[in-house]
Amino acid sequence: MRFISLLLVLVVGGFTSALSAEVYQWTDADGRVQYSDVKPPDGTPYKSRTEFDLPYVHTAEPVKPQKYSQPKKVKSSGPQATLIKRAGIGRSRDDTYPCKGYLETLERIQEAMRKGYNVRESNYYHKRKRDISERYYKDCR
Repeated sequence: MRFISLLLVLVVGGFTSALSAEVYQWTDADGRVQYSDVKPPDGTPYKSRTEFDLPYVHTAEPVKPQKYSQPKKVKSSGPQATLIKRAGIGRSRDDTYPCKGYLETLERIQEAMRKGYNVRESNYYHKRKRDISERYYKDCR
């Protein structure tokens, strides 16, 4: 019981000392106004203020809210030449050409990559593209 009453006295004493805390204001030799919780040295004239009586210190202005605008998607200027068209496969009724499957797979992978992907898919797409490209150059060139 004594411990609780002692603790209560200490807590109340701490609050009252914080409320009655004084801040000293004085002007230094350079003409700047100084504030401290300790009296200035050497008998410098000062004003005693409570903490609640201190002047407002200007701080940076808050950031003004800006309207968020969604970036516009860039439209492609026109259809790009596909790998199949660039390779010239299938022009002379050569639809059974064995390398056309490789090029179609590469085209699908590139189309999927153009649409966007996350990191895990990125690793898959790049590995798959390398594998198909190696097979294409090994078997078809």
